[in-house]
Amino acid sequence: MKFKGKITRHLTVKLIFISFMVIIPVNIIAVILVSAVSDSYVERLTDSYRNQLKLYSLSINRDLDTMNNQLKAFLSMDSFAELTLDSDTDSTVRQVRLNNRISEIRSASTLWGMSYTWDPGKGIISLSSLSKDTTGDKQKEILELLYQRTRKEGIGAYDELIQVDGDAYFVQHYDFQMFSFGFLFSADYIMESYYNSGHIGHDLLFLLDASGKTEYVYDGNFSDPENAVPDGSKGEMEEQPELDSFRNNKKYIVIEEKLDGFGYTMVQVIARNSMTQSMPVFITGLGVLAAVSFLALPLLAYFIMRWVIKPMWRLRLGMIEIEEGNLDFQLDDPNDTWQMEYIYSAFNHMVDEIRELTIESYEKDIERLQTDAINMRLQVNPHMLLNFLNTIYSLSQAGKNSEVSEFTLLLVKYFRYVLRQDEALVTVKEEVDFVLEYLKLQKIRFPESYVSVYSIDDNAFNVKIPQLLIQNFVENSIKYGLVMGSVVEILINIHVENERLVLSICDTGNGMPEDVVERINRGEIITNRTGNHVGIWNCLRRLRLYYGEDFKFRVTSKCGEGTQVWMELPLTPMDPDAQSAVVYRLHRKERSI
Repeated sequence: MKFKGKITRHLTVKLIFISFMVIIPVNIIAVILVSAVSDSYVERLTDSYRNQLKLYSLSINRDLDTMNNQLKAFLSMDSFAELTLDSDTDSTVRQVRLNNRISEIRSASTLWGMSYTWDPGKGIISLSSLSKDTTGDKQKEILELLYQRTRKEGIGAYDELIQVDGDAYFVQHYDFQMFSFGFLFSADYIMESYYNSGHIGHDLLFLLDASGKTEYVYDGNFSDPENAVPDGSKGEMEEQPELDSFRNNKKYIVIEEKLDGFGYTMVQVIARNSMTQSMPVFITGLGVLAAVSFLALPLLAYFIMRWVIKPMWRLRLGMIEIEEGNLDFQLDDPNDTWQMEYIYSAFNHMVDEIRELTIESYEKDIERLQTDAINMRLQVNPHMLLNFLNTIYSLSQAGKNSEVSEFTLLLVKYFRYVLRQDEALVTVKEEVDFVLEYLKLQKIRFPESYVSVYSIDDNAFNVKIPQLLIQNFVENSIKYGLVMGSVVEILINIHVENERLVLSICDTGNGMPEDVVERINRGEIITNRTGNHVGIWNCLRRLRLYYGEDFKFRVTSKCGEGTQVWMELPLTPMDPDAQSAVVYRLHRKERSI
């Protein structure tokens, strides 16, 4: 852990910190300069657009003033009486004459539009000054809309905005007793003319009525994924963008100017980023320099991590692998520097030497464990042989020569199996056959003290297990479980389940105290007044040698209710190299304790 702290402190923190302290001040200065120049440029450009919109509004108002002056002159002449008083002249003739005069007055304006006259007596509306793209259907729709509007209005004059077939028109209507007339000016023409008058072309135009309500939106080439209408769309839409959403957003600049001649306010919304895109090259270059300078920070951190920190961290993980006993671990990751390649090569060479130096020690430890297994019976119970000899003597004294012969033959088989040195692992069938012979041996000593029952799957017979594994727990059942005057049952059950070997050895004998059971399950050596009882501890140690941690072991017992031993093992033990690593970890654990 000290190694980790040292690497983090000296390489990750200090090296990157020093690099950042050199680059960050340059970045800050560049950002401040770009921000100041950009704000100044946007402010000047905004003033330019504001003046342009104001001039355009004044030009429209002057144009309408010229037309209105001619209209006032017309209304002050005798024609005013024609609009308000009845006459013997045919009304159709009078409407044609009026329509021509109104058309002449509208032509005084340079704004594209139309004029109309309405005879309320005959319910006739006439359009004039039509453009060539005004189709018959559009004329019919305009006439119908004008007829509906004029019918519901009283005598007087008013301005409003109507929309016909996707096009918007400013309507100036003048209502009199005998005839009414009015002018329609194309709002699309007015807004498109301004849109194409030389500004940046990435803005949104609104028309607001006197109450500030959005009546019309024109979008030429606006770009905003959240608020803008589709490119090139105009007029009424199902969902118009909310002007307040632009006013309250610093990403946009909102310019307003009133069109006094129509009674509406024209609002221009400009995306601030579209202004910055048109900044001079040197300002853009300064911004690019700042961005590149910022990019250098993570790039520098990336190469430090790649060339220094990551290889050292990988080296540390390799050391952890070696500490955990994985002596086959090798650092084979490619490196960009020859220094790290040399360190990795030296590490791998060191691991090879450690493996070669420790293999002899591992083999001795394994041999010692196997010897412990072979001689376990004599080490755990050295007076067992004396008990067997006493049994032979007692049988011979009683004249039971056949029992003596049988007992002696069983004893020979017993020691032949215990002292075998060919393999440390035996098949389940070999172990079970030995246990049955052992039970016959003990049956002669304790003829009416126990009965044994066993159930073994056929597919479990060829599975290899450590020698004396089952016998050790069967012996414990006889040694500690027998109850004088009672018959104890010993049950042996072995089967294969889910590619695992499951073994259980149970008895109905004396049982054990709860604290002893807990110590056994923890893998501790049981010590009492008769000495150290290492049989179960030795079995667990051999299980770890052959299976690592891939096994399960559990003992349950209560005083007077018997003992149950349950084990679950892999079908195949580990290979010798893995066993060496296990021995290495066991030694480290024992030394730490």
